[in-house]
Amino acid sequence: MSDEVEALRIVAERALKFQQYILRRAWGLYYAVWSLAFILWVFLPYSLSIYYPAAGAFPYLVAYTTPAIIGMAATTWIFKRAKATIELKKVAGRIENKKRPFYRRNYIYFLLFLAILSSAIIFPRHIFYLIYIAFLILVDFEIYWSLKDSFQKIPAEGYLAVLTLALSISLTAIAFILLESFVLLFLGWIPSIAGWLFCSLYSLYHAPESMVE
Repeated sequence: MSDEVEALRIVAERALKFQQYILRRAWGLYYAVWSLAFILWVFLPYSLSIYYPAAGAFPYLVAYTTPAIIGMAATTWIFKRAKATIELKKVAGRIENKKRPFYRRNYIYFLLFLAILSSAIIFPRHIFYLIYIAFLILVDFEIYWSLKDSFQKIPAEGYLAVLTLALSISLTAIAFILLESFVLLFLGWIPSIAGWLFCSLYSLYHAPESMVE
């Protein structure tokens, strides 16, 4: 009986290691996609402010939502494939996870994001900026808790991604609320763009280590 229990334990641990490998690889792709989305998120509105300063609200709405749509669609595709691969290899109850996959909450966050952008028409500018910054902080916390749900121990690049995003959010708050400077806004997202690209490369490179830990 003890031999059977030991065999099941070994199988469960191998299954868990496989799950961690697949998820770390999926997060690596996620960082890469959103690094690109951050570039578009900053470049498109910044270009509008430089070349079309009199542009109305609709072009800015398109400029902000296009990267979000791309990122959301890519995130759903990446983690759906990861989930499908894990389920094909699932051989032990230990890797069951009854929580709703975080990528499914993307739609809720996207609708909230659209509502916040639309509120710019209703609220004074400083109130809108505060709401927008609060939303970005909420997203950063969501990423952190999703990382905790995904891994037994959050990898180093996960902490780096959360911290660089927090830095960019802080600089965005300064750029929007205190200075109203698109230049600082543009520069403020460089840490997240560079940081998330590094996190992507680091995560993809070190993902196989999850199989042998």
